[in-house]
Amino acid sequence: MNQNADPFDPTGASPERGRLMAAADRLVEAGFIDAGWWVLDPYTSGLRLRLQDAATGVCPALYAFTVDGALAYVGKTVRPLRQRLQGYQSPAKDERSGASTNRENNARIVLALRRGQRVRILALSEAQARRHAGFMLDLPAALEGGLIAELSPPWNRQYKARTIEPAPVVPDPAVPFSRASERTPSKGFPMTPTASMLLDFARSKKGAVLRTLRRNTPFHVEVIGNAFEFLPTSGQARREGLASAEAVLKAFSAKPSWQMSDYQEMTFNASYLLALLKGWQDSNRPA
Repeated sequence: MNQNADPFDPTGASPERGRLMAAADRLVEAGFIDAGWWVLDPYTSGLRLRLQDAATGVCPALYAFTVDGALAYVGKTVRPLRQRLQGYQSPAKDERSGASTNRENNARIVLALRRGQRVRILALSEAQARRHAGFMLDLPAALEGGLIAELSPPWNRQYKARTIEPAPVVPDPAVPFSRASERTPSKGFPMTPTASMLLDFARSKKGAVLRTLRRNTPFHVEVIGNAFEFLPTSGQARREGLASAEAVLKAFSAKPSWQMSDYQEMTFNASYLLALLKGWQDSNRPA
């Protein structure tokens, strides 16, 4: 099968379409509601958002786009849903973090609408933090990576793990976490690990006290399956899936930045992921 084929092209019969329609049905069964739809402005041909009132202020939220009932994209936001979706309606033209995703999805939605297809918006109606065994669990953070990995929405393919990865580096647990180290890496040293390498590093730090880069907030990290679980001193556990961690690492590799705001569209656990990334760099720099 051609991986670059458009499963939503109405001129061809795509075997993927049936699978993606079943995937959208699974989201509805999981509690996603019909939150709105996209239309073309008749005067400007630009994208316009039509959002149900009940879904406007949902925050945090998981959301999805469907094309004629078939799943196209799954996303997560820590902002009110309307505010996040407006990023797709009027995407930035510069190269700030998340801008390319907004532009790509804007173009895809516009293309589908010009074909006469319906592009609907689904949102998880109960995407709120819940308490389990004394910890607060954030459903959007816990579910997004699993949904993308399980359902493989075609517009999310950029978040899949790289096919070819560098040979893993075994971190030295004896090397202390250093926030201050800013040494320039030697030639050939990878500035950015893969998500699986960062998971290995997190495993090596189980029980250790790490600190966020900006506020110096202490936290612990554990690995649960293929997800990071951050345990800040507040006691509210935060889980981050492999897919969103990979998105942060990919963005950092393209444009290194230690500002949490540069990753706000990918995760609201950026402070912890960046601390892990910095710790991995410090532990793996050549002497």
